[in-house]
Amino acid sequence: MSLDLDSPIVAPVPLLPETLPEAPQPPMTMGEPGPPPPVALPRPEPFPPVHLRSVRAGCWLVNYAPTGSSVVSFDATLRVEAHSAGRTASGDLYQRPVILLPFPPGPPHPILLPGPNPANGVPILSRSRYRFYLRVTQILENFTFGNSFQLGFEMWRFTAPSSWALEGAFSAQMTWIAAPAGYPSTSDYLEGDLKNAAGAVVGRLKMGWASKYYRKASVEIDSVTGSEQPLDNGAGIGWKQVFDTLGWDVTIKLSDINVAEPSGPGWSDAESVGISTHWIIPDTPEWGLVRNLRFGTAKAPFFRTAVHELGHAMALFHTTVDNGFMNTTDVIAASATPMNPFPTNIKWNYADENLKQLRHYSDEFVRPGGTAFGTASTTTPPISPTDRIVEVPELELRVAPLLEQVPIGAPVRVNISLVNRGKTVQRVPARLSLKTDFVRGWVSGPSDTVRSFSPVIRCIEDQPTTELQPGAEISDALTLLRGAEGALFPSSGLHEITVEVRWDVEPMEVVVRGTATVLVTGARDAEHAAAAHKVLATPDAHLVLVLGGDHLHEGIEAVETAVSDPVLRPHFAVIEAKRLAQRAGKRRPQLSKAAALVDEYTVMSGPELGKLAKLVKAAGTKEGAPEMTKALKARARYVELTPDIRAALDAL
Repeated sequence: MSLDLDSPIVAPVPLLPETLPEAPQPPMTMGEPGPPPPVALPRPEPFPPVHLRSVRAGCWLVNYAPTGSSVVSFDATLRVEAHSAGRTASGDLYQRPVILLPFPPGPPHPILLPGPNPANGVPILSRSRYRFYLRVTQILENFTFGNSFQLGFEMWRFTAPSSWALEGAFSAQMTWIAAPAGYPSTSDYLEGDLKNAAGAVVGRLKMGWASKYYRKASVEIDSVTGSEQPLDNGAGIGWKQVFDTLGWDVTIKLSDINVAEPSGPGWSDAESVGISTHWIIPDTPEWGLVRNLRFGTAKAPFFRTAVHELGHAMALFHTTVDNGFMNTTDVIAASATPMNPFPTNIKWNYADENLKQLRHYSDEFVRPGGTAFGTASTTTPPISPTDRIVEVPELELRVAPLLEQVPIGAPVRVNISLVNRGKTVQRVPARLSLKTDFVRGWVSGPSDTVRSFSPVIRCIEDQPTTELQPGAEISDALTLLRGAEGALFPSSGLHEITVEVRWDVEPMEVVVRGTATVLVTGARDAEHAAAAHKVLATPDAHLVLVLGGDHLHEGIEAVETAVSDPVLRPHFAVIEAKRLAQRAGKRRPQLSKAAALVDEYTVMSGPELGKLAKLVKAAGTKEGAPEMTKALKARARYVELTPDIRAALDAL
């Protein structure tokens, strides 16, 4: 027998015996006593119905009206997930808009606008009105014969761009009543007074079931001429199946098929999720059934990659716990066997931890365009505890700025080292570059504003790990200029830099953090102030730092402005030198111009020096190579070099 848990249940009662037919009686003779007269028994009454109630899975539309104001109201989506252990729930509060209506001759009168229409299912509310994340700590886990239950949650206030503060713990005794008109289910509606931790009533809470889905979204798919659109895996699994399993109500919009290609060699980060259709899959055994195919024609890995990249836009990290969507293509291919070749070994679902995150992360993490990928956290604000995350006390992440003071407008270079202080071998990332998926972090400024930075994701690229011996370390350097919320160091004052390294050591995820501080000094003169403003106000300046090339005209102009300023020149010279030292389209490497930028005052990290050395070697020209080699070897006396960087320099 199965029970419909989404509806009120009337407990079964024993049925009355069916009426039996009368048995034939033998004929009576005179003198025999007849049968006793029938006795009238009272007719049994049926038991009253017993209602077995539960909190229905899906999205509930919640309204919170604080006491003391008639024009302050919050609307929320409360996501309730039902599973074998009971319920997991989370929510997000948005402040309802207020308009001012003129009432001459008096002052304008504030009017509270109506809330979302429950008949429309999961609402999509304005991001600018986002206020709180609700971490539900108490809810009816299974069933009750009563008419109410205790709802408890923590309320986390969000302050843009990525700051969270715990407002406190709240609770309400929620009671089932008939739903107002417009709700899809008249029996799935509750109200109750909301109380703070001291027991004082702070407002009224209302919640009504709106949809079987947790969230709602739209996905638009565009393509350039000659490129395919990722629609399905070729075996019956498309976007609808993926999102139905996730519990999202998603509309797929197949839009432009003739998007103009960029003039340069790549796309900027303003293009959202991008996938190459013309990458040729390597002709090697691990790629199985799709080896040597153009990526857009290999339907299964092409569609899987589209789902994977969209997962990053919704704040998910890489995971290797299974061959699901958020593992990398190369790792899945490497795990194939002759009996189960790639891509038949793909698991067409998210890992369990990813399912929980996509259902219960804050909207600010999951909604693309909000708090950027790389800053999503299971601890601030906390969702249900993540069982996989583990800290390894034997591992230490040392973070130290290359310079303790930098002028405003300059990038901040940070040396990082992952050290094994224990007595056993540890499995760790082989590299700590921001071009891997291992490193991310944030900067806290003088006003406690937090700005994040994250990796330059290369999902098809291998993310190797290695064994770190006791007492050994792995080192690298980061050049920090800009993050998801803009310039990382936009004002003078003391800034705290936190670097986080995370990676999978199955079945756990290891997280190690380290911090350092740097002092940003103010503008020295008007020319420096103008150059700093140019850099800080030009997002593409960061892309020039990361990608190089000649196509980012605004970014190149900002970097050139910085190089022309005496204060900023030492900090940007190596960035411009790297750009000039590599080929860009038809332009050959310009080593002579690059060499002219490098002198005894040039600020550079060891990895930057190593990168320049490799570019000189790869340029394949003698023009300017001796000058650049001489400049690099002179500067190497003042830069900390790892053995591989030293080898690259010695090879010149």
